[in-house]
Amino acid sequence: MLIVRDFIETIVSKFEIDTSKEDVSIKLSSVPTFVSGNKQIVERVLSSKTKDNSIKKYPLIVLQTPISESDIKDRFNELTINNTKVLFVMNTDFNKWTDSRYRENFKPILYPMILEFERLMKKHCQAFEILNKRDIEFSLQSNENTIMSDKWDYVELIFNATIDNNCLNSNNSKC
Repeated sequence: MLIVRDFIETIVSKFEIDTSKEDVSIKLSSVPTFVSGNKQIVERVLSSKTKDNSIKKYPLIVLQTPISESDIKDRFNELTINNTKVLFVMNTDFNKWTDSRYRENFKPILYPMILEFERLMKKHCQAFEILNKRDIEFSLQSNENTIMSDKWDYVELIFNATIDNNCLNSNNSKC
């Protein structure tokens, strides 16, 4: 699991979004924040960032875990991960109309992030296949165990990928 997490974090760290394209008006000032874990871990990490206003939370990319052992196949020279779920997230205001949130979050930020993720995965993986992609409105509900109540617009991406083991810990330009 750590290998998968480290690989996806490396992909996110390489984000470069071409804003010269007419249809891209990305509002990223830096690389998106990356977190991996289940809902409780993500809430804990984001809650700790909430306490320190100097740390940015959004845009956010979440690698959802756990990843089932049956979905990871580690062969001699490659690692295959199946049904891997990644979320591309922006904080939102549910009082705004859907079309307004589309113009503010999905079109200028989330969709370009997904395109960049796809580009990098295709470049650095032996194989990359998107199984499902869907837009979602979601609210992290506060309860007595958490102090966070962020509301999200996000896109969920589920994919399969095959990664060359030689590329996992390499600065090889082909990887």
